[in-house]
Amino acid sequence: MNQFIEEKYQSKIKDIELGSKKRNKNKLRIAILGGSTTDLIKNNLSEYLAINNIEGIFFQSEYNQFYFEGIKPSKKLKAFKPQIIYIHSSTVNIEEFPTVGSNSKQVTKLINKTFNKYKSIWVTLTKKFNCTIIQNNFEYIPFSSLGNLESAKVYGKINFLTKLNLKFFEQSNLMKNLVINDINLLSSKIGIDKWYDDSFYFNYKYALSHEAIPILSHSILKIIISIIGKSKKCLVVDFDNTIWGGVVGEVGSKGIEIGNNSPIGEIFLRFQKYIYDLTKKGVILAGCTKNEYKNAISGLRNKFNILKEEDFSIIKANWKNKAENILAISKQLNIGLDSIVFVDDSNFERELVRSQLPMVEVPNIGKEPERYIFHIDRAKYFENVSLSKEDFTRSSYYKTNAKRESEKIKFKNYDDYLTSLNMTTDLKKFKGGDFGRITQLVNKTNQFNLTVKRLDLKEIVNISKSSNFLTISGNLKDKFGDNGLITVFIGKIKKQTLDIVVWLMSCRVFNRNLELALFDHLINFCKKKGIST
Repeated sequence: MNQFIEEKYQSKIKDIELGSKKRNKNKLRIAILGGSTTDLIKNNLSEYLAINNIEGIFFQSEYNQFYFEGIKPSKKLKAFKPQIIYIHSSTVNIEEFPTVGSNSKQVTKLINKTFNKYKSIWVTLTKKFNCTIIQNNFEYIPFSSLGNLESAKVYGKINFLTKLNLKFFEQSNLMKNLVINDINLLSSKIGIDKWYDDSFYFNYKYALSHEAIPILSHSILKIIISIIGKSKKCLVVDFDNTIWGGVVGEVGSKGIEIGNNSPIGEIFLRFQKYIYDLTKKGVILAGCTKNEYKNAISGLRNKFNILKEEDFSIIKANWKNKAENILAISKQLNIGLDSIVFVDDSNFERELVRSQLPMVEVPNIGKEPERYIFHIDRAKYFENVSLSKEDFTRSSYYKTNAKRESEKIKFKNYDDYLTSLNMTTDLKKFKGGDFGRITQLVNKTNQFNLTVKRLDLKEIVNISKSSNFLTISGNLKDKFGDNGLITVFIGKIKKQTLDIVVWLMSCRVFNRNLELALFDHLINFCKKKGIST
């Protein structure tokens, strides 16, 4: 796993250092409240943020002062006004484990006591700063005096930590500004013995090893990128020797290796299942392969495939330059090149795309198909801090977008094309069932966001109830389907003036004149209310 981190970042860090003065970076204030030493974590995170064009401005608590800084923030933290707070606690900060022989009631009481300590931090910080809180859960212990009974017995330490971790995740579902950084999973991926370094802890009070620090920092980075709406949206895959074994144009659709009939077929089947699961959470899937279109489609129609033709929003199967095809995919889906991850078994094709489209993420997946998943999964390209019903249906939106783009070329006049779509919009006040999606849009949309003001769920609910605010949310339907809730407006009423606090729109409906319809709606409201400015 560290090999991936080094490959991804080390060469880029030098580039950032050389060109740092020329880059116009976004700034983000991040407070780190540590239960152990955090200097190297901060340094790594700062470098990783810089690579992603974000300047991290940091506040660090004193050593092991995360609890006191959390329940009674210092003047320095208050003045810092953090946008994100990261609480770096771990199993070394567990003050009390169950004693051997404790009964269920005693253990439950201790779990609740420990959980409530952390909950008091989250509640206080939310009230004081109203920002996103990233909280580590707990890694497992490296030594087990009870052996297997650490998990089996109610008083076992593994049993205790597992139940405590579950309570953390349950609370994150209730507090939308609380995100759990799953170090329990991270430590299991590299191995608990590699996660810990006793010498490093007893000498310098780091609760994890040198090797684990970049992995932890990368995980925090990806959570932050998801919070600010910069996670990748689209996976573009080659076909031959990428999602199945063999070249379909040579061996035919029945000759490709996919399925449980061979080891290589099983490897590609597992990879397809992984990709399919990504599409189910809203990742857009596109195909880009050098082949005759009918040959490429015949490969997808092999009965052992998990991925089918209908799972792809767009398939570019031709003999064009792949960079040219990916650029066309970007335009057809109306997404930025920086939203795309391109996966191809050919080093030539990877280098071509990387050189011509540097905004596209191109992992070096190598030549071992069993490692393909590793390079995508460990990179956390498609990290989410939350999922809404719109995420689950996003792929279908982009499939219909591709149809819209195909329809567009039939018209010489763009207005005639828009008329042909038979668009309808429903502009209305914020409603309870939409609060989750509205909050997601406000906090993730950057490109078509006029004020870039961030609001949490509680603030959205309070604004919707206040007579001092005008709220508008809108969806857009056309002959190809429903794009869902894709625009949000909040205006503050000050006597005869309406101050625009938030106005944003999803990129998927850009250039469809929805903003004009919303503005007409807004003007009519202002006239009725006697608002002149």
